[in-house]
Amino acid sequence: MIHTAPTVPNIASASPTHDREESFIIKSCSLVMNVLAYWTMAAPLQPSPYLDNLRSLPFVRSVGLRADRPRSGPAAAAVLELTTPRGKAKLRVEEKTSHLTLGVARDIIARVASRPTPPLILFAPYVSAEMAAVLLHQGINFVDKVGNCHLNLGGSYVAHVEGHKMRRPLAAPGGMRAPGFRLVFALLVEPELLNSPTRHIAQAAGVSLGTASNVLRRLEHDRMVVRTKSRRQLVRPDDLIERWIAGYAETLRPQIFVGRFQTPDKDPPSLEDRVAALLGRDWTWAWGGAAAAFRLTKHYRSDETVLHVEAATSDLPKRLKALPHRAGRLILLGVPGPLAFRGNMPRTVHPLLIYTELVLTGSDRAREAASELRERFLSFP
Repeated sequence: MIHTAPTVPNIASASPTHDREESFIIKSCSLVMNVLAYWTMAAPLQPSPYLDNLRSLPFVRSVGLRADRPRSGPAAAAVLELTTPRGKAKLRVEEKTSHLTLGVARDIIARVASRPTPPLILFAPYVSAEMAAVLLHQGINFVDKVGNCHLNLGGSYVAHVEGHKMRRPLAAPGGMRAPGFRLVFALLVEPELLNSPTRHIAQAAGVSLGTASNVLRRLEHDRMVVRTKSRRQLVRPDDLIERWIAGYAETLRPQIFVGRFQTPDKDPPSLEDRVAALLGRDWTWAWGGAAAAFRLTKHYRSDETVLHVEAATSDLPKRLKALPHRAGRLILLGVPGPLAFRGNMPRTVHPLLIYTELVLTGSDRAREAASELRERFLSFP
């Protein structure tokens, strides 16, 4: 069933020849990697449900996917080429191979903020109504395998398809448990660990030898890590960061979350000064989230304070004069591993953990701070 949005004229049919602005809403009762592998050939993409669903839109005459190598930098990118009655449009493509979570969506939004052009289109196996609303609010195009999509070609053509359901639930992100995500965190903090003995990798991440072996095999299978005769190399760090964020939000953070607390302090600086004096050198601790981001960038300070402690004893809240409170401004967390305390400034956790907490906060200012933090402090060889 086709409904016309109230702000634009009705469209007559599915014909792509109407030269005017068109918009409709339809409700229903590793693709990119292959392209990038052969970017020098600039070969069209093989058939895929993503492209088939885009071809079904009334104003789309043809669609193709090509690899485009930027003028500077080693990384190639997939570019979607759409032909409409008004000419051609190009969109930068990002493909997800596992289910789209809120954490991953917020990570995408934070990255898009620092690179608004060319416009992005997200390919994902399934985009739920909740995730579609998040992406739509930020103006991010998307298409999934079951037929849901949002496509805005600069206002000339706008399509929004929703209501298609996934027949079976998707697997958890990466198929890993909490120890696996601890190891992923360690590899993102110190990629050179990949070329250490597996036993050393396990010790650095704080996981068992079996977990380290299994996760390394999984990452090689997923082509995030490539093994040559002499070494391993992380080749898709952005994808691994997204897997980390999804796993941290859904699996690991609930395990290291101590609680939210209310304190008698009048503002975050007063709280942080008092906590620093109380913990001193007797504890292994560091600031995270916006408290740490402010120390690194000087641009954003939230009214919430994230405190990471290596081993939070049951009496720690009492020592901090902190009472449990659902809306408390002090958030106590453990850490995903020993490397979490490798901050860029004293008493701050590693930028990846800061970035992750900012992304999961979800506010516009936190997202802006996360984008700046990632650009300045998270780079990979």
